[in-house]
Amino acid sequence: MLKSIDAVFISTPNMEKVIDFYKTLGVPLKVNDHGGGLHAEADFGDVHFAIQPWTSHDAPKGNVSFSFQVPNLEEYCRELESKGLKFTRPATPMPFGGVIAVIHDPDGNQIFLNRWQSDEEYEKNFPAKK
Repeated sequence: MLKSIDAVFISTPNMEKVIDFYKTLGVPLKVNDHGGGLHAEADFGDVHFAIQPWTSHDAPKGNVSFSFQVPNLEEYCRELESKGLKFTRPATPMPFGGVIAVIHDPDGNQIFLNRWQSDEEYEKNFPAKK
C-alpha cells in the first residue's frame, strides 16, 4: 500500500536557470555530489527534493507537477512577483477548500502553491445556496 511521497526529482538541461528559479521560490537547495554527478537537493520533512542534469540520451518524456504548502500564500506570491517570477494563476480560492497559485519553472514544470481556507473564508468565497 502506498503511504506518502518521499521524493520529487526534476531532470533538466538547464541546471543553473532551474536552480536559480527554485532558490528564488524559497527552496533551500544545496549542491552535492554523491558519486552520481552534481545535483541540487533539499529535504522537506520526509520528502527529498532534487534537481539533476540530463543528457540527450536520457531526456525526460514529460513534465512534473507538484505542490508546496504555503500558509501566507498571498504575501508570498507578491514577494515572488517582486523578484520577477510570473504566475499563470494568481492565488485563487477553490471549492475543495484550498487557495491555489500556479507558477512554472524554466522547463515548464507546473508548481502549485497552496494554503487552506479558514471556515469563515470558505463560507465567504463559496456561500451555501439557499
